[in-house]
Amino acid sequence: MDGGGDTGLELPGLDLNGALGPSIRPLPPAPAVRVSDQQQGGTFTAERSAIHGSSSGAHVNGLQYEHGKPWQSSVSLKLEKHEYLLFHDFVQNLSLWMDFFDPQRPFGTIVPHLAMRNVGLMNAILALSIRHLSLNVRFQPKDSRPQDPLDALPFYFMTLHYIREAMQYDSYKSSLELLATASIVSAYEMLDGSSTDWERHLRGLSCIQHSQGIHGDSGGLKQAVWWTWLCQDVWAAWREGRKPLTTWRPDKQLSELDNFELAARSVYLFAQTVGFCSKEEIALGQQDAKARLAKAQGLQLSLNRWHKCLPPDFNSLPLDTSNYDGVFEPMWIHPPNFALMQKIRCRGATLPLLSRVDLDKLAMSGRHGRVSEAA
Repeated sequence: MDGGGDTGLELPGLDLNGALGPSIRPLPPAPAVRVSDQQQGGTFTAERSAIHGSSSGAHVNGLQYEHGKPWQSSVSLKLEKHEYLLFHDFVQNLSLWMDFFDPQRPFGTIVPHLAMRNVGLMNAILALSIRHLSLNVRFQPKDSRPQDPLDALPFYFMTLHYIREAMQYDSYKSSLELLATASIVSAYEMLDGSSTDWERHLRGLSCIQHSQGIHGDSGGLKQAVWWTWLCQDVWAAWREGRKPLTTWRPDKQLSELDNFELAARSVYLFAQTVGFCSKEEIALGQQDAKARLAKAQGLQLSLNRWHKCLPPDFNSLPLDTSNYDGVFEPMWIHPPNFALMQKIRCRGATLPLLSRVDLDKLAMSGRHGRVSEAA
């Protein structure tokens, strides 16, 4: 049952009192269906339609919509002319990035339909697309004006305002819409370079997933959100010198994984490597070099086991390099997510080896000191 009860689930970083700022203020609510109207009105849903009668839900594109949820629209949102380009950019381009290791493509197949009934999710999509197109002009039609990154701010702020208001409903706190919205907001902040907000929202999304038991084997959109979050968190952790936030340990054995799951497992292993290279772990290693060396060997062993399980599908394909005069001969691995996996593997394998070299030097230095004292 939906209500204003507090389940104890909070979204760190979404303390949005006054988040709209002095120049962006919501107008009084208006029963409008267009996204732009709802942005200004600050409403949860579009105008209710009478065509559904007394039905408690409806199947649209294979999704179940429950009309009793006050944060969800009973009719599809309408886009303005300039918003079609933004929406298409998310579906055709950005969703591929967020679904990189998931052949079912839930960000490209499920999320767009959820957004058609949820103005908060739609605003998040439009904000992310504006920021993406402002950085990648090649994705824009030639006859369209370049996207100004500042144009994304109203959509971004209205998304945060929507989340703050919708979080009073228990059903929203555990909804797919919240997971997708939080994930897209985090992606926007990553592209926007807002490190402080991005870090807070990464932690907020981590709390949401942990409270619902969502992990890398959850299946469906929940699983896709988790892997997208992990990719973002690994990059943030590497940049900040901290350990990744995940505490999940896979239950599936390598022999049970399909090709796409094997590719995704490389990201998980790389997350362990990033944690190994964190400031915290380095400080612990200075106190106990033997334990750090054992961790490095364990990581190397895990990477080797994973690499031995890769089928021929991950091998490189023929490529004409006769006119290439670079130092390192290029390789062609298809599909692209398998190629990225090989890059991640090489980076993940290198870092523990470098640590072992440093530890060996430290050990040799210690032995040399003891020999000098004995002499």
